[in-house]
Amino acid sequence: SQNDEVEDYYALLDVPKNAKADDIKKAYRKKSLLLHPDKLRQRGMKYEGQIITEDEARARFQQMKAAYDTLSDPKKRQLYDALGHKGLDFVQNPSHAWDPHVLLGNLAKSSLVDRTKLITLVLLFFGLVLLQPILLCAKVDQMLAQNGGALQNASWTALCVPFWLYAL
Repeated sequence: SQNDEVEDYYALLDVPKNAKADDIKKAYRKKSLLLHPDKLRQRGMKYEGQIITEDEARARFQQMKAAYDTLSDPKKRQLYDALGHKGLDFVQNPSHAWDPHVLLGNLAKSSLVDRTKLITLVLLFFGLVLLQPILLCAKVDQMLAQNGGALQNASWTALCVPFWLYAL
């Protein structure tokens, strides 16, 4: 069965992180003989002592091929080493980062501290960017009105501080 988490490419090819290109190529060839669906069919679909389905074999082979493609390309390998699977995916396909399922999945997996930071930033955005201009316009309108209003004598500094800070 295929997990949402992708196995480490080095572990997939069974090579150390400091492996040379030739070592990666040899490991890929060795693994491809074990995992290729046609070769598995000849051995009765047995891989590491277990019988696996053809779809499973194909998925494992494709994952191993992706590992080889990444680790054999020096630029992709450098990105993978620095950023991991998700970072490499983001660099290669930035639009994937805006997928709502990915965003909500990342939010659900994040720590409580990270979620609190994000919620604070969102509240600050809405408080400062959307609410403050409305308050400033209300103050200017009341200053220009003949009989004034509740905000006419309010200080400009007080208007620029979000209301929820006064409640603290």
